[in-house]
Amino acid sequence: APAPHQRRGHFAFIPDAAGRAGQCLAVVSLPDYRLAEIRAGQYAHSGRPFWEAVIDLRTDYYRSIYPSLTAGAPPAQGFFDLYRQDNILYYYREPCAPAEATARFFLHLFPVNKQDLPPERQELGFSNRDFDFDHYGAVFDGRCMATIRLPDYPLAAIKTGQFVPGEPPAWSVELAVAPSEH
Repeated sequence: APAPHQRRGHFAFIPDAAGRAGQCLAVVSLPDYRLAEIRAGQYAHSGRPFWEAVIDLRTDYYRSIYPSLTAGAPPAQGFFDLYRQDNILYYYREPCAPAEATARFFLHLFPVNKQDLPPERQELGFSNRDFDFDHYGAVFDGRCMATIRLPDYPLAAIKTGQFVPGEPPAWSVELAVAPSEH
């Protein structure tokens, strides 16, 4: 099943589209909300792809925001620099190669009030929002950038980094959240 932020659709090809023999055309309506990427492919009944293509729509967005976002010093620096604007946490690295973003990211969000967490997380005291870079970020122009929407409740601290399961973190940084940022 797709993740909550994914939507799958099935469609049929129109053979000999626009009077061009041997060519096909597929028409798909896109949703009204902003898209991060479009994945298309043709799959066997087993679920294995015959072919697959990805159109990453995030790079234009990242190109447009990174100059102003990175104009000042980052509030936290690790292997990636961290920036926070409004309710979004930005990961940024320059220069950056795709291999530098392959290790899984851990993201632990510590609320001011533990009651904001689901009951099963209250004893631990933080929300675990670990993620894979390719679901939330893009590599463009020798840079890596990812965005994560933070919860609406006030945060006391953010701890993040990268890890390989079963090994210590490759890097880790904690970002304190000022009371005025709540």
